Amino acid sequence: MGLELFLEKKKVSKNINPLDIIDEEMYVSLHKPHSSLLPNHQDLIWSLLVNIAPKDVLFLYWYDKEQFYKLFKNLEDSTQDWVIGAVKSGF
Repeated sequence: MGLELFLEKKKVSKNINPLDIIDEEMYVSLHKPHSSLLPNHQDLIWSLLVNIAPKDVLFLYWYDKEQFYKLFKNLEDSTQDWVIGAVKSGF
């Protein structure tokens, strides 16, 4: 319920803080699969998360290469260099 309320309010205002509406444990669980899940279930959740929030280039590279390369080709050269270093090092 808190997540649905947040998503509705976010349509109206981009400055809304999710933690004002969503319980902190729920917020954390939306950003990282729980360690009790099987590895293949965690992988599924990561692949879904990178499609709704493709800001983590490493996870985007691991779980959605097509989206990663679309994003990558539009980055500035210096940012591309940083991304390549991040992917090589695995953060």
